[in-house]
Amino acid sequence: MDFKPKKSRSLSIRRGKVDEATTFTVAEQQIPTVSQEPVTSLGRWYDSSMKDTRRGTETLELASEGLLAINKCGLQGKFKIWCLQFMLIPKLLWPLLVYDICSSTVEAIEAKINKYTGNGWGFLRVFQTWQCTAEKQS
Repeated sequence: MDFKPKKSRSLSIRRGKVDEATTFTVAEQQIPTVSQEPVTSLGRWYDSSMKDTRRGTETLELASEGLLAINKCGLQGKFKIWCLQFMLIPKLLWPLLVYDICSSTVEAIEAKINKYTGNGWGFLRVFQTWQCTAEKQS
């Protein structure tokens, strides 16, 4: 079994910071660092920052782009809700499960979804009136 340096990644940390000067070689071939070529494992990306904050902003951007695409399509409101429920939300759940994303980012995603569903899709007002009547009955 041969070792393939180009398919491997290296990471050197000194005093709590990534050391870019250190390089590792095997059979006279340099092993690329994680900062040069990020690596993915089980759907999770690892880069030199070793933080999940970037993934939170990427998930927020993914939600914004997806909501904009759903809003621009020429479907009726109930079909837009179907696209949101069965296409976009499962796409957003994986990064939320894999990465440690702060709750403020998740709340921002929820606020965007509520904004789009209330704007032109016509469902949020119905849910709000239903919720108000449900609170009065209990």
